Amino acid sequence: YKEPLSTSLRRRTHGGEEQTAEILRWVAFSSLFILLVLIISDLFKGRYIEALVILIGVVPIIISLVLIRKGMLSLPISVLAVNITLLLTYIATGGYGIHSVALMGLPVVLIITGLILKGKVIPYLTGFTILCLAWLVFGDVMGFNDSSNILGSDLEDFFFASAIILVTSNAVYLLVRNIHHSLSLARNEI
Repeated sequence: YKEPLSTSLRRRTHGGEEQTAEILRWVAFSSLFILLVLIISDLFKGRYIEALVILIGVVPIIISLVLIRKGMLSLPISVLAVNITLLLTYIATGGYGIHSVALMGLPVVLIITGLILKGKVIPYLTGFTILCLAWLVFGDVMGFNDSSNILGSDLEDFFFASAIILVTSNAVYLLVRNIHHSLSLARNEI
């Protein structure tokens, strides 16, 4: 080792910054690619307003890439988490609504974002995710969404999905708190 272990632990309590930045760049470019494919698809289908809305989602990703390049990681992580949540909600809106398999990604976004940011953003991201679920269910019930949901949405769907998100976010929060507490104890012992 080039440096004492205690110094290394203090510097990398939640992963190396270079590795985190590389992963964030990959997520940003992947999200950018998916959004561009959706824009092109909507343009071919003549859905110009939808394409414009998705194009607006490209701006935060480009800003995130600039911030990552400058070494700032917390804000891009939050922006990408919100953007991916919106992307999954958009995919579910055009597909099977609240019954879409794309929604399995929402707890994953909560878990990864919570672990990287030490749980600080979990309450906000949880609230935002529940708003997206509300859009899917209540939008379907009220006829706002153009989903091909064969089953139709029910108010129970919203409460079940919200419960899953709340349980996931609470578990992630407790896990992250425990991990960072254990790391702090390990640092003190070293």
